[in-house]
Amino acid sequence: MSMRRPLIAAGCAAALSAIVSQAYALQEPTQAMPAETVMAGSGSSKSDFPDFKSVTKDYTEVISTADGQAGMYNLFVNEKTGKVLAELPRNFERQKIFLAYTIAGGIDESGVQFGDMYAYWKRFGKRLALIQPNFSVRSTGDTQSKAGHKRVHTDRVILDVPILSMGPKGGPVIDLSSLMVNQSTKFFGGATSGANTKLAKIAKAKTFPSNVELAFEMPLRGGKFGTIYYSIAEIPENTGYKPRAADERLGYFVTSHRDIGDASDETPWKRYINRWHLEKADSSLKLSPPKKPIVFYIEHTTPVRYRRWVRDGVLEWNKAFEKVGIINAIEVYQQDAGTGAHMEKDPEDARYNFILWTNSDMGFAIGPSRVHPKTGQILDADIVMDEGFITGWSKTWEDLVPQIAMENFGPETYAWLETRPEYDPRVTLVPAPQQEAVRQQLAREAVLRANGKLPGHHQMMTASDPTLMGDDKFDGLSGRVSQVNGACQHASCKAFDVALFRLNYEMLMSLKAPSSKEEGDKTKADPISGTWNGEASFSGPGGDTHEMPFTMELELHSDNSVTGTMSMGPMGDQEIRGEWDVDSATLTILPSDTEESEDPMVLTLEENRLNGAISEDAFSMSIWAEREMPAASSSSSSDEGDDNEADDHSHDHDHDHVMNDDHDHADEEESDAKVVSAAKTGKASRKGDIQLIDGVPESFIGPQLKDVIMHEVGHTLGLRHNFKGSRVYDLDEMNAEEMKGKAIGGSVMDYLPVNINYGENANQGDYTMVTIGPYDYWVIEYGYGKNPKEVLKRVAEPQLAYATDEDTWGPDPTARRFDNAKNPLDYADSQVALVKDLRGKIIDEMVEDGESWSESRKAYDLLLGKHASAVGIASNWIGGSYLNRHKKGDPDAVRPIENIPAEQQRRALRFVLDNTMYDECYGLTPELLHRMTVDKWYDQGGMRFIYQDETYPVHSKISGVQSMALSQIINPTTLQRIYDNEFRAMGEEDVLTLPETMESVRAVVWTELESDPDNGVNNRNPYVSSLRRNLQRAHIDRLIDMSMPGNGMGSAAAPVSNLSRMQLREILSDIEGVKTRRLDAYSKAHLAEAKSKIERALDAQYMYNTNDLGSISIDLGGMFMQEQADQED
Repeated sequence: MSMRRPLIAAGCAAALSAIVSQAYALQEPTQAMPAETVMAGSGSSKSDFPDFKSVTKDYTEVISTADGQAGMYNLFVNEKTGKVLAELPRNFERQKIFLAYTIAGGIDESGVQFGDMYAYWKRFGKRLALIQPNFSVRSTGDTQSKAGHKRVHTDRVILDVPILSMGPKGGPVIDLSSLMVNQSTKFFGGATSGANTKLAKIAKAKTFPSNVELAFEMPLRGGKFGTIYYSIAEIPENTGYKPRAADERLGYFVTSHRDIGDASDETPWKRYINRWHLEKADSSLKLSPPKKPIVFYIEHTTPVRYRRWVRDGVLEWNKAFEKVGIINAIEVYQQDAGTGAHMEKDPEDARYNFILWTNSDMGFAIGPSRVHPKTGQILDADIVMDEGFITGWSKTWEDLVPQIAMENFGPETYAWLETRPEYDPRVTLVPAPQQEAVRQQLAREAVLRANGKLPGHHQMMTASDPTLMGDDKFDGLSGRVSQVNGACQHASCKAFDVALFRLNYEMLMSLKAPSSKEEGDKTKADPISGTWNGEASFSGPGGDTHEMPFTMELELHSDNSVTGTMSMGPMGDQEIRGEWDVDSATLTILPSDTEESEDPMVLTLEENRLNGAISEDAFSMSIWAEREMPAASSSSSSDEGDDNEADDHSHDHDHDHVMNDDHDHADEEESDAKVVSAAKTGKASRKGDIQLIDGVPESFIGPQLKDVIMHEVGHTLGLRHNFKGSRVYDLDEMNAEEMKGKAIGGSVMDYLPVNINYGENANQGDYTMVTIGPYDYWVIEYGYGKNPKEVLKRVAEPQLAYATDEDTWGPDPTARRFDNAKNPLDYADSQVALVKDLRGKIIDEMVEDGESWSESRKAYDLLLGKHASAVGIASNWIGGSYLNRHKKGDPDAVRPIENIPAEQQRRALRFVLDNTMYDECYGLTPELLHRMTVDKWYDQGGMRFIYQDETYPVHSKISGVQSMALSQIINPTTLQRIYDNEFRAMGEEDVLTLPETMESVRAVVWTELESDPDNGVNNRNPYVSSLRRNLQRAHIDRLIDMSMPGNGMGSAAAPVSNLSRMQLREILSDIEGVKTRRLDAYSKAHLAEAKSKIERALDAQYMYNTNDLGSISIDLGGMFMQEQADQED
């Protein structure tokens, strides 16, 4: 469920509330006092206000410090009414405050930083206004420039409150509960719209010398209690912190402003990186502790079984800081309810950096920070970890699959899909009952994009406030002076494979590719190599025959050549050579070099047996040979022997033995039951030598959690995502023995999926990043070291490649979320092979005795999602180009744009088509389909499935994936890139062209038309299968759409239209060439409809294109009659 979706309706109410409040605020001062009084500022005397003692009657002053030291504000609480008054200091107008606000309880995202504000108070007569300064535009120019800036770029009033009295220390007294409760929508938008403020009560009120902490509990919309939390801190202006300029060659969140003081600047935009004020305590030391370390507290809600992994993930970054001379830059302390350690600290208190643990089952992790908007200095940071990632909650990865499918799409494709939702993977990949709701949601988002939002970016809490955080991948990046990590999908990415492991971790951790399971399977891939035993029969002129046994040792090479030896009795060993023909399944034994005049012998392979004959004059020879199958392993033999022995002696068991057997079996069942129980109750357990946590091996889930924490801590240090972190090592390098315990990618700031290495003789390395990568060291050195210019000289080193969120819809396929390995196509190959293997294990190994068969459906859908994700990875390469951020003059720099070899793009195109367009791609069998059901519970936990059929929706599911694949190839972004790449190619450079791309799709979709139907075709075995009919129908619809004016293909519109019309004519010709007499009813009707649809489309195009030729007589009646005749045929 979206973190914002429950608040959509509240946004409208919040906007209306704001308008009414603003109108009231504008009217009230003029009604309350004359204009000259309003303008008088703070000149009013104490006598103009009620007496302080009468205002604070029944209020108790809050003392929060142990020594009674005065707080930043003097607070007074009335427990009966739930009100809080604050006396501001006399110099309040000179104070700059930092206001941070959080919903601390009552919503799924409780604890996530909601927003922050740098502000100051200003008095207007008898009212105080909270004002946010305009830091987005500044002037460092001359006096005239600064004066002009002040007149145009003014500050903003957030809200205002009446002054109740003047305090004994000379400061104004205001009602904070009125400000923070009644006007909470000014901070929280729709999240508190509709809250019952009459029932609000004080949950916390503390004041310290430099900060004030306040919390209020009240029923939110719908009556559920929620807690809103405010932290107000004074921000000193001169801390010695020096801003550092940002550079696009590496990734920090930035604090930016426009400086209008110097018109001669190439760009008025100034950008500072966001970072902590971290410096050595002793600058003379090579390694020094920091003056003030970054301190994190692990909240007491974090389960004990996960605490060490969380701690390790935080402290891992100290390795990078040691490289810049600071040891123990980060410290970690455990809050503990049992011992009381650090329990006085609140996670929402802006003075403390906390790692919170929630159980909303949303599967997210987020690491936002609060930043000084003038300098980029990080002031506070928190991490919220939701355990839904660990439980592998299915909704997380179900939501992720459509997002992965959209990775390659640019703004033009988002716009194209807005008018064609039937092509949109976000629609086609969700269950049919949910598709209409998704369509409506996308329509709302389209309106927001039309108002200037980024592709895929939407703001659901309010219509206009970009300071609020949510679950959109671009939150926190735009509309703010200081960027922050507003949302992060790294944990969701991990949840995908965690869910897979939870199905059967033992199977996955011992998984091997079929080619290495047993040698018998290898014969399918290599039918020649091995030992062959056979017999040769010779006959001469007299008719006499002689038989002689022989043995051949053969080896098949990659070029299909064959070498080996033949041993034949007294003739001894002879070298042989030959050629293997895959298509005809024949092995041609070539004559030896000394007997080249002899004819070759052709042997035909049939069911693991070679047969052949040769004759010359009166002599002939025939041979046969069978390949030796590998002997069973010793363990298999032993097991078999034990089984036989057990069978032979089964009747000898006495009663006691039987009882002991049953007892042992009962013990095993009890042990397994304890493991299951531990998984459900959230406990650690053991199964043999394996330590389990929540039903998953700790050796697997612990490092996954550490990886997520490292990623989120990186965000709190100021780092942005780096989606080129996956391109450092290939699969073999990642999984080599020497890489154990080392970084398997360039950066923990990427979204690397779990590393399940699947392939022939594949070695399994670490499943995830267990330490920070080379890029992470480098980027920390830039931000926290002494010589950033020197650091940047290494930018061209391959392991330091960088690309971030705004690069993901660009043409570079290596700048993508959720991929892996230096060549992601290798990874995609591996994942599809893995999926195919695991599908065959669903019935026997992924559903345990006593479990519902709905687990088989869950397993299949999860694997289908993994399958679709691999296809999405490959589709990114079609029409792509390599990009880098090197600048002119960088050492070893290359051009900013490099072409991707055409063959690599063709490989990607073949991968997409070969793994989606055929029925065999999906591994669906009657045995599996008879088990893939759903459990139905008419309650909150079962509503996701209540409207889904118990029988698996085969056609809807598969057509959704096929539609996704078509959209990933045939979309404006990809086709325009292919077209532009053709123009950019140099000389005779090989390129993937538009005609080749579109023809490749057509050829695969319409393979049936290449041959006539055979006699075995019938309605149960149709010429065109049901899945293929859906696919062909979709392809025709898209060709017709693309052939029409306004096809949305941008600069490639004309050639795409022309090629589409050409293909429609070719398909029409192919259909007309099919011998329809032999067709089954399904295929005959399908092809007839396809023919009719194409003819109508071509006629419609002809009429459209003749509109400009003047008045033309068109026989509409004849057209309709012909159409009717076509339909009757």
